[in-house]
Amino acid sequence: MAEFFRVEGKSMLPTLRSHDVLLTFLPQNIKKEDVVVVQTHLGLVVKRIHEFHGETVILRSDNNVIESSICNTPIAVEDVVAKVHWRFRLPLSFARL
Repeated sequence: MAEFFRVEGKSMLPTLRSHDVLLTFLPQNIKKEDVVVVQTHLGLVVKRIHEFHGETVILRSDNNVIESSICNTPIAVEDVVAKVHWRFRLPLSFARL
């Protein structure tokens, strides 16, 4: 099932910018370096998978200047709600992730 999400914030620069629209699908076959949408205590966030540890993942931001409280904290794989496949940006541009 496809779903769209809108990016807010700067934590995934330069890959993703605020207001980018993401086309996502269910998180099947996720692997290291995939960009995913994760349900956290902060709400939905977009991050990159940095490591797998059994049934948990460690996430990271692409923007090394901004620290995120959920990075470097184990997150249950079941909390990954979507895998990002495409990014859309205005003026019209798009990229496969």
